[in-house]
Amino acid sequence: VSASAAGQAAAAGDAIDRSAPLISADIKAKAVREKREGKGANWIGSDGAPRPELIEVLRQQCDGQLSRGVIDSMFSKSHSAEKDFYAALTLLSEFISSPTFAEEQYGLSPNETIERTLANSDLIFKYVAIRLTDNNTSLSLKCLDILENLVALLSTQQYHMSDYEATCILPCLTAKFGDAKVAFRDRIREIFRKMTFIFPPSKLLTSYLEYGLPSKNARVRTECLNEVGYLFSKNGLQVCSPSRTLPVIAKQISDRDANVRTAALSAIGE
Repeated sequence: VSASAAGQAAAAGDAIDRSAPLISADIKAKAVREKREGKGANWIGSDGAPRPELIEVLRQQCDGQLSRGVIDSMFSKSHSAEKDFYAALTLLSEFISSPTFAEEQYGLSPNETIERTLANSDLIFKYVAIRLTDNNTSLSLKCLDILENLVALLSTQQYHMSDYEATCILPCLTAKFGDAKVAFRDRIREIFRKMTFIFPPSKLLTSYLEYGLPSKNARVRTECLNEVGYLFSKNGLQVCSPSRTLPVIAKQISDRDANVRTAALSAIGE
């Protein structure tokens, strides 16, 4: 499957590109992107929808960092675009999760694979955020695979996720927390909890309040309040500024949805 995913993703161009999907380990290019975008605040809105013009911006940012073959698949406009997206996501997931895959397919050492992933993690977060908004179950599951693999890899490197990167993915992932499928929500919850190894729990809590509580989707509000409660149980009240945070949570006790009310009471009870 791995080789065929690599072949599919590479074959989007006329000539087959046999380069690894991530071709650069230049950390400076990432710093330039961060400086240019600041916190990346406008990347994906709190409603979980990407700004269309930014898809083209992301394609340009990928030039010189990712291989031509994988870029063509990632941004395919062909009649089988979703197949191309899936092939690109599969290839990225395998590259990130399996050093032996990168070694066998491209002759890269595990260290080189890690360096390339670290240098391009912001681009991967942005692309995953865009594909998560497609509301295609197969693509969404593959996006969650990538996030699980990427967060696990970053954790092993004692990596500190920047506010810029967090804002590329957190609003979209929070919106996806309202998915009707329990299995989706379970996996997203696990990703959020593992993110505390690479992103301060206090900042994660702030993002739940900022992106989750204003949501029109009651499931998003419920899940985010449950996670606030989880962070309180793990870290105590020092994870927030109680005088500011607790009144925001207390307001949710009067929510029209019973699950939201219960989650708010439970969070304050922690």
